[in-house]
Amino acid sequence: MPAHAGLSRTRRFAFRLLALAVLALPLAAFAAAGPAAQSASAVPNAITLGASARSDRFVVEAQRTDVAQRTLTKAERAWTALAPHFEILPDGPVVVVVVEDSKEYERIQPAPMTRGFATFGGRQVYLLGDQVDQEVVTHELVHIFMGYNVAPDLRIPDWFNEGLAQYASGARRSSLGFLYWGETTEIVPLSTLDTVDALKGPLRELATIEGLAVVQFLVASYGEPALWELTTRLGHADSFNQALLDTYGRTDIQLNQQWMTYAESSYGLLSPGGIRVLGALSLTFLLMLATAVWFVRRTIMLVKPGTEPSLTLAEIAAAESFQEHGQEHGHEQEAEHDPDRDPVALTPIDTSRSQP
Repeated sequence: MPAHAGLSRTRRFAFRLLALAVLALPLAAFAAAGPAAQSASAVPNAITLGASARSDRFVVEAQRTDVAQRTLTKAERAWTALAPHFEILPDGPVVVVVVEDSKEYERIQPAPMTRGFATFGGRQVYLLGDQVDQEVVTHELVHIFMGYNVAPDLRIPDWFNEGLAQYASGARRSSLGFLYWGETTEIVPLSTLDTVDALKGPLRELATIEGLAVVQFLVASYGEPALWELTTRLGHADSFNQALLDTYGRTDIQLNQQWMTYAESSYGLLSPGGIRVLGALSLTFLLMLATAVWFVRRTIMLVKPGTEPSLTLAEIAAAESFQEHGQEHGHEQEAEHDPDRDPVALTPIDTSRSQP
């Protein structure tokens, strides 16, 4: 059994204890919220459109003019940022279709819970919603550019395709993404990650989540220029592993050993990131617990506001005894002040005579 397996199980167990207590939000929705990559075979049916915005590089179609114009601005910004890193650029305008109707988008998306998809090797991008952000536009444009810069017969793993798009778009690992990762099977080696399909399968989210983490590992270990050198080599390499070896001087086995060591130190339970997540979850749990206690106590007090508090048998006996003694003491005081029994009772004052 690999040494990291025990640590992974410990991390998963600890995360589950806290996650079950504090995850009121649906975790899977956050885990799968990132943009997804995408098959060139996805051909949409009819989409409600009515406005467009154009430039030399893009044609943006949307339902409303303001949405089309805002998306065009983001697309131009993404092109400017990405173009210096790729040798070959699209030979015609990229068509960006903004599907503002969520039901229409659900009908055409290649995988559930995506925000966009692109035709790898083509010039079409489909985006969800009327509030498209810069990250998803840049992410999908990376897929377009990659399709032009990878050799026709070269297969690249989905984790690199997605991880590079996530990294280039400025996405960074979130606390919820980290927690979701801890809830999955374990940190998988690169040989296993190579087989993960980003569009289907129980581990498809790993192509995005762990793919970004591996790309960040490569940048942290070898620098960002080497990452873009790798993308250039993919245009003429015999295989993806050969491009890795030519770029980093490490075989896939050596890189995997480095990656697993990096992953345990960066994403383990006692790593800085793990401690931050556990601390945040613990604080959230305590706040939720305090709120629940306050709510329960307030509810109990408001259920029957007119009822008297319940007493124990001993308290009831003591109260009855006190009442009896009080009554006897009251009779004694009444007897002492009775005019019929008191020989020295006061006589009425004669007020008929006035004082001189």
